[in-house]
Amino acid sequence: MKKIVLLYGALETYLTFGQQIRTKFPQLEITNLLDEGLLRGYTSRTRRQSLNRLLYLLRAVETQRPGLILCTSEVWEPLVAQARPYISCPVVSINDRMVQEAVKIGGEITILGTSPEPVSALLERIEGEAAFAGSQVRLTTLLCQRAERLWEKENLSAYDQAVTAAALEIKNQKAVVLAQTTMEHLTQSLGGICGCPILSPAQCCMSQIEELLFAGQRQGIA
Repeated sequence: MKKIVLLYGALETYLTFGQQIRTKFPQLEITNLLDEGLLRGYTSRTRRQSLNRLLYLLRAVETQRPGLILCTSEVWEPLVAQARPYISCPVVSINDRMVQEAVKIGGEITILGTSPEPVSALLERIEGEAAFAGSQVRLTTLLCQRAERLWEKENLSAYDQAVTAAALEIKNQKAVVLAQTTMEHLTQSLGGICGCPILSPAQCCMSQIEELLFAGQRQGIA
């Protein structure tokens, strides 16, 4: 049985994305590790300490010899990139495939989020990878912090309404990139509102996991 390790910085990601992974890949042996302190304590000033803490976690789970390690926090993006060369197994960030897809699409793209940190991290990464690939991507950010406050109060119906209301501002885009997995369940409705492809972290990431772990099996069947 193939093994993967999922590192979480927030309980809600485990409850949402973690369940999606278990449903999508019942054949996997999954180890879940939650470190809320790493997420709360990460700032530009504590970057070195946070990197050391992430490396400690990665090296600890590396001993299980998993097929891959998946870091699910969008805010950890810069840390994951730095830590990856020091780990022997594949280390995947939840946004890896989504960023690749955004760069491939190019043109006018909106990043939609409810918290400034993941939006900023995603903006920086897409800009960097687009420049490296020579892709013309023109990014706009749309931040709906009211939705974040509603999520924290567990007012989920009002959260959905706030996000969809914010999406009404999005016009004439080639794609919309969701900065957080908490909006994953709104992908279909947001696509109808925005009239363009919606790139979501979880769906793109699960596609990447399937490719990394099971591509050979699919080719064998074909």
